[in-house]
Amino acid sequence: MSLSPLRYKNFTWSVNPRSCALIMEKKMALTKIPYGAAMAENLGASVKVFRGEGEFAGEGAYAEFLNLAELFEEDTPGILIHPLFTLPSAHFVSLTLLQKPLPNFVAYTFEFWDSSALSATGQSPLLSRGENPVTLIQKAEPAPAYRTVRQGETLWSISALTGVSPEEIVSLNPQIKNPNLIPAGTRLRIR
Repeated sequence: MSLSPLRYKNFTWSVNPRSCALIMEKKMALTKIPYGAAMAENLGASVKVFRGEGEFAGEGAYAEFLNLAELFEEDTPGILIHPLFTLPSAHFVSLTLLQKPLPNFVAYTFEFWDSSALSATGQSPLLSRGENPVTLIQKAEPAPAYRTVRQGETLWSISALTGVSPEEIVSLNPQIKNPNLIPAGTRLRIR
């Protein structure tokens, strides 16, 4: 069985890359609840990453690599069509030359990010601002988590249940006037 060639925007690979990997993951949060239990929460899909490596060989190999490098310089996303799947909003984020190019042989690696799962508009909030998404992901804070104080709970018992220090809970909740007296029903931010 012969697979159709990999395509991105107006570029079609003359030979499919030797190896490819599609990495998909979901961001998850684990919240501790009383009596030693925990609740998992799905925070949604993150950026899909498609990477691979290959070679261009034969007459015109270096010219083909230069065409791919020129495509890398474009800042707009495009559709990446793999023989088995499609990434509708793929950004070309990495292209690496693995050795000194020869006129008839070039080895390379590449990476695409598809961020359409992050936004209903199909435009990645990370990439639309023109910032480095890796830096933004590293700076991203976890989603806030809240807990409603139950009858008989104290700041210290909530700290023990959630694993968040009493000082951190107080700093996240400027409405707390007296840490020793937090009425039942008070909604506290714990992360």
